[in-house]
Amino acid sequence: MAQHQQELSLQLGRIEVERDLFKQKLEEQKVDAQKHALIVRIDEWERDSINKIKEMAAETRQAVRSHIVDYLTQMESKLNPLTEQIRQIRNDDDILDTDIKKWKEELKQLNALLDNPFLLRIQQDAAPLVTKICLEVCVRKLGLYILLIF
Repeated sequence: MAQHQQELSLQLGRIEVERDLFKQKLEEQKVDAQKHALIVRIDEWERDSINKIKEMAAETRQAVRSHIVDYLTQMESKLNPLTEQIRQIRNDDDILDTDIKKWKEELKQLNALLDNPFLLRIQQDAAPLVTKICLEVCVRKLGLYILLIF
C-alpha cells in the first residue's frame, strides 16, 4: 500500500511538471500574441492590400497627369497662332474691329476649353482590388461543433 501511494505521488509530481510547462507555454503565448501565425498572416494581408492600393493610386495619378500635360500642350498650340497674329498686327499697327472681335471670340472659346477641359472621371471597378479576409471559429456547444464566421 505504501509503495502504491509512493507511485501515485511520483505520477502526481510528473503531472505537476507537465502542468507547469503548459502554464509557462500559455504565458509565453499571451505575451507573444502579436507573433501568432494568424496575426502575422493578417499583418501580411494588410501590407499587401495597402501596397496594391498605393500602386493603383500611383498608376492612376500618373495617367491623369499625363492627360493633363497633353491637354495643356494642345491648348498652348491653339494659343500660339493667336499670339503670333496679335504680335504681327501690333507691329504693323493695323488693328481692325473685325480682328478684335474675332480674337475675343477665340479667347472666349479657349477659356471655355481650359475651364472645362475634357471628360476624365474616376470610376471604381466592380471587381475588388483587395480581397476581404474573414475569421472562421469552430466552437463546441452542447456536444456540437458550430462554425462562426467573422
